[in-house]
Amino acid sequence: MSDGPDLLRSPWISQFQGVMDFDTIRARTFIGATYLPSLATLSPEQACKQLNDAFERIYIAGPQHCEILQRHFERARGFAMARYVNGASYLAGAYECLLVVGDESFWCLTGLAGNGKSQLMAALERLLPAVRTNALSPSHPSVRIKTIMRLKINAQTSDVDALRDLANPAFLVGRKQLSRMDLQQHLAQWLFLQGVVTLVIDELQFLTQSATANTRVVQLLMLLGYLGLPVTYTCNYSLGHKLLARPQEERQRLLNQPIILQPETNSRHWISLVDEYAKVNPDLIALDGKRDGAELGRLTGGISRLLRLLVVEAFRVACRGGVKRLVRLEEIVIAYKSVAFSVQRADVEAMASLAVSSLLRRQRRDLVCPFGSSDTRLALSSVTDAPVLGTREPTAAVRAMVESTLTPGARATLKDLRQATHDAHVAQRPKATVTKLPMKKKITTDALYAGAKVLRDMTSKVKKPGPTADGRKDD
Repeated sequence: MSDGPDLLRSPWISQFQGVMDFDTIRARTFIGATYLPSLATLSPEQACKQLNDAFERIYIAGPQHCEILQRHFERARGFAMARYVNGASYLAGAYECLLVVGDESFWCLTGLAGNGKSQLMAALERLLPAVRTNALSPSHPSVRIKTIMRLKINAQTSDVDALRDLANPAFLVGRKQLSRMDLQQHLAQWLFLQGVVTLVIDELQFLTQSATANTRVVQLLMLLGYLGLPVTYTCNYSLGHKLLARPQEERQRLLNQPIILQPETNSRHWISLVDEYAKVNPDLIALDGKRDGAELGRLTGGISRLLRLLVVEAFRVACRGGVKRLVRLEEIVIAYKSVAFSVQRADVEAMASLAVSSLLRRQRRDLVCPFGSSDTRLALSSVTDAPVLGTREPTAAVRAMVESTLTPGARATLKDLRQATHDAHVAQRPKATVTKLPMKKKITTDALYAGAKVLRDMTSKVKKPGPTADGRKDD
């Protein structure tokens, strides 16, 4: 094997050259609207299906998305510079078993369900595309560089299934029974050969549908962390609460640096997203980000999935009667109040009430961030654009401001919650007791008569009114 100039370079590091600023991140990850001119000719359900798919493909990175992606880029570059110094060190790790396998850091990306965590991790793949090969030497087969390895979890996934999904298909041929140790050793080598610098585990909440869900999640994460790669896993707030209940040593590792993806409403990013939706078919979707963005944010809580579902349902409303009308804010409001959107509406109204109801925060932990006080910030900033609160209880003025923005349904829910809280406090109060004072002596008839006589004598001594100088009686 000749030590040519290719062995002195590192294609794994060269892909990270340049400054990854926010403009570059937006440009590399952007997916615009696909124009659908045939919507007017399709049946309502066919058109709704195509519209939903077109909305789901759209991606625009906002400031917080760019910040999260930039952090991942820097972590991946640092790991590549430490692990893939040059071609010679790469071949040494591949053939001389110099690869050191051990634990690496975990990043937990959390947020409300439907807020775009999976889309963000898909954008990370586009940010670092695997289009190059590490052609180093004629005597060494080229392997395509795959910078990001993304594993999607489903309800049936076990830890062994997850390892097999990441393995080289050629390695699995004829091997139906493989131990975790064999799979780990193979994956450590296989992921190294591909140049993987970040392992992403997505849809982890699917593992929380059984009685042993917490244990399964932790076992899987620990197993994948042993491969020696930086790991990012996505989870909803509900899973975050469950992981916080795990033993201290597990919390310290798995929840060391949580990253919280917040909803956005009426920001430039949200306005751009609404405008991009309208580009799918401007002849049928008459929505404007600057004009309608704030109201759409209030009706969806700033959740991108809910925006998609609401606009699709509004299109279905506009198609009633066999004639396709424009999707305007009027149709949006009708769709919001519809039965089809009732589950999502309940979540939005509950989010709007979080800032003023401690009882609701305890009942809807799936809407409350498990890491700090961001639930208050979420309820105020994403739904009402009110000033951000810390951990203190909202003042009466802030509560009044928040309540003024609520829909009638949310106000009714808030009233019921307050009444339930009042009833609970009343039920816990100790019952008042009446203590009878002891009578010193009985009151007899003779005593009453004696008292009456004294009163008459006192009254007779009072001076009666007489005539005045002008002949009138003195009042």
